[in-house]
Amino acid sequence: MSDSRAAAEQIIDRIQYLRWTLLPPYTYNEDEDEKTVEEYLIFYSTNINKCIESVTLYIEALREFYRDTHSETTFQEIMHIRETYIGNFPFCYDELEDEKDEEKPNFIEYMRSVYTKGASNLFLLRTCLEYRDLLQELKQKTRFPLTNN
Repeated sequence: MSDSRAAAEQIIDRIQYLRWTLLPPYTYNEDEDEKTVEEYLIFYSTNINKCIESVTLYIEALREFYRDTHSETTFQEIMHIRETYIGNFPFCYDELEDEKDEEKPNFIEYMRSVYTKGASNLFLLRTCLEYRDLLQELKQKTRFPLTNN
């Protein structure tokens, strides 16, 4: 096994370990420790740039919201970017899309409380920063992306 392949596998192992803490509220996890490193490598081989871009936007939105957790504008920005982030995260989908319109306000209010609590310990922000670093390292150690995206 090449050194770059071994390094890539270690990075994927770490991403898989962090996965549960990286998923926003109401995200369905399609990988319950069933996906292989190879499946992740295949996903990232064509999506790495989109993944880095979307986690960077999510980090920026979190930082803005954490500066003023009472701001409706920054909360709406997180909600918008959250969709993009989930769309570019491997093996998951946004469960909020499946909810009935009359029930969505309750779920959104819950998410606001989760994000507000996150401002006090910055755990989500730190985890997302680590994820971005891992993606950038993965890109460096491989020839990703294998296609332009």
